[in-house]
Parts: sequence; structure tokens; C-alpha cells
Amino acid sequence: MSKHKLFINILTLFGLFLGAGSVILAIKGHIGLAIAMIFLSALIDRYDGKWARKYRVESMLGAWLDTSNDVVSFLLAPIVLLFILGWLPLDFISIFVVVLWLAAGFYRLYRFQHQADKAEIVQGLPSTMAGTLLLLMATILSLIGTILIHPLLLFVLLLLSLAMMSSRRYKKY
Repeated sequence: MSKHKLFINILTLFGLFLGAGSVILAIKGHIGLAIAMIFLSALIDRYDGKWARKYRVESMLGAWLDTSNDVVSFLLAPIVLLFILGWLPLDFISIFVVVLWLAAGFYRLYRFQHQADKAEIVQGLPSTMAGTLLLLMATILSLIGTILIHPLLLFVLLLLSLAMMSSRRYKKY
């Protein structure tokens, strides 16, 4: 394994570690640090694939690690944070929307992994963007202090889910 491939795979694995760590920290009540770890994981996700393509060291392992990181850091961790913070109630509608969010994210990742042309344009909002946008919107809504945070977050979750499943084209970052 080349040193570039090893470095990039370790970097991607570190992003996965950050996502999993953010869930653990959120459960332990360290919310600020948990959110920071998700954003740091997004930064890593921004560059690991780009560097793998630049150095021509793409691999099945790297793709699998990247997808695993996307699931943990950008689909699961933000949802765990929203439930722990009480910004999403534990009711049927919230659970339904969260399952839709997860299904949309998995569908988006599946579609990307099986995209014949790995060009600079992709279909559907990338899960990294969706997860970080969700956290950003949740943070803004909490700072505003609106009593409508639950329905607004459900609406944001629905919109981002639809965006991940859409055929709209996005530039690969």
C-alpha cells in the first residue's frame, strides 16, 4: 500500500472515529464538543476523496470507509444529537421522519457508489452536506429560541431527505 493511500485511509478512518466519538460525547452531555467533531469530520470528508483521486489511490477500502463515515457522522450522529437535546420529541411522526431521513441517506450513498461516471457532478444532495446543514439549522433555531423548533426541524429533515433523494445535480466538492 502506498504512503498516500495509507494516509488517506487513516484520515477517513479518523473522520469515522470523530463521528462515532461525537455520539458518545453527546450521550455524556458534551454537546459542543460533539457538534465540533461532526464539523471536523465534514472537513476531513471534504478532502479525503479529493486527495485519493488526485494521487490516484482510490480503493474499495477507501470507498467503504468513506461511506461508513458518511452514515455515522452525517446521518446518525446529528439525529442522536437532536434527540438528546430534546429538539426532536420521541413520537411517531419524529421517528417516521428520522427513518425517512436515514433511508434517503442510504439511498443517496447507494446511488453514488453505483454511479457509472464518477465525474464532478453527482445526483442528490450529498449526505455530508445534508448532515452539516441539519446541524447548522438546528443550532440557528435553538439560538433563536423558537417554540416551533420541533415542527421546523421535522420540516428541515423532510426537505433535506427529499434533496438527498432528488435527481438534482450537485457539483462534487
